[in-house]
Amino acid sequence: MEISYSIWKGDSLLLSSADQLMPVLVEMPSAEAHNLFTEALSLMTEGDSLEVLVLAKSAADILGPYAAEFEEKERVRFGYRLKTLKSQAQLAAEIEVERVRIAQRRQWVQAELAKDSSLSQLAGRGAEGIRFEKLKSTKGPKLQLGQLAQIQYICLLPNGDIIDDSFLNMRPIWVELGDLKTIRGWSLALQEFAEGEQGLIYLPSALAYGALGNPPFVPPHSPLIFYIEVLTTK
Repeated sequence: MEISYSIWKGDSLLLSSADQLMPVLVEMPSAEAHNLFTEALSLMTEGDSLEVLVLAKSAADILGPYAAEFEEKERVRFGYRLKTLKSQAQLAAEIEVERVRIAQRRQWVQAELAKDSSLSQLAGRGAEGIRFEKLKSTKGPKLQLGQLAQIQYICLLPNGDIIDDSFLNMRPIWVELGDLKTIRGWSLALQEFAEGEQGLIYLPSALAYGALGNPPFVPPHSPLIFYIEVLTTK
């Protein structure tokens, strides 16, 4: 299940899942392993919200370091919302469908590179020689510098070799547009996309790793090709 949560001392918020970039996923334990947290979740169904008020000392295992914030007889308030609820079988079936879809995407991108390693057929033109094509479009606003975007991606060399693939572990990454720790082409290319869009991007070498490359994965002067899916933004 996917949940959101908050922990309160009186009217003061101590901790909230809203501050986390990744979703909070919980697997319900066996009955004998239940604690206050999982017992509260067992009372809920998808879409429900619940608040629990208990003595802080009785929830020390859940509070962790925040337990020190409370006096002996003080109470802590937990807020929970159950976003989605799925069985193991449902989750496994969805994962398998997604794996098949992404395998087809990988094969398609590699086939396109086999026909033309420079992807000159891409219709979109961005800054400084970027080329792109949207495979799924939305009507939302384009991303802007300073925004956070949650992305799944496949990174390839022009010969079709895959050098990075976030889909392999089903864990999207968060990218801040303009972050100097990422290659400059990322920020420029992502400004052509909106939340929910998918597409193919060609980055010239100068916007990737340039004359030095990124040994042993990216040769010097190599362009990079990305298949991306923009999942969410902040």
